[in-house]
Amino acid sequence: MNPHFIFNVLGSIQSFMMLDESGKASDYLSRFASLIRSTLECSASESISLKLELEMLKNYVELEQMRMPEKFDYNIDIHNVEDAEFVFIPPMLVQPFVENAIKHGFGAIACKGKLSIEVFERKNSIEFVIADNGPGINGESKMGEGHRSMAMDIFNKRRSLIQHKLKREFGFKRENLNATKVGHTGLIVRLNIPVL
Repeated sequence: MNPHFIFNVLGSIQSFMMLDESGKASDYLSRFASLIRSTLECSASESISLKLELEMLKNYVELEQMRMPEKFDYNIDIHNVEDAEFVFIPPMLVQPFVENAIKHGFGAIACKGKLSIEVFERKNSIEFVIADNGPGINGESKMGEGHRSMAMDIFNKRRSLIQHKLKREFGFKRENLNATKVGHTGLIVRLNIPVL
């Protein structure tokens, strides 16, 4: 989890307290504590249930929505997954892409952001499709030229280790959305994470 996100959350909690909005501060702190606890527990595990992964993603996105009200809408759609509680995957591989969509995608657009997370059960893998209506790769994101993403470096190393250990493909693809087909620009990321 990006340290910048943690700093922003603590700043938002402080802001709610200074504005005498103790109910919001309490709710925000409770959600943040839950996310931190889940993150710490999962970071020591080789696998977690898809159900827990989705709960952590939802918690993360809702914290960002509380921090930036009216900045973006989101949906999480789960397709053809029999029982997410009994499907196990390596933890915390999706959150950095969701974070990038919110931080870099929506920070650079004038309209309201739209984040879509779709989950499909495939043969021996779970496919996550993350799409946003931001500027896409090489667009007007806030990353700037020459930016090197630590999250991408960490993801690529973990992906390589998982592929090597399981001797199975771990699909990853990201591309700009074609504005002529979908009516807006944006980025789509597809992850095919092997089921453990």
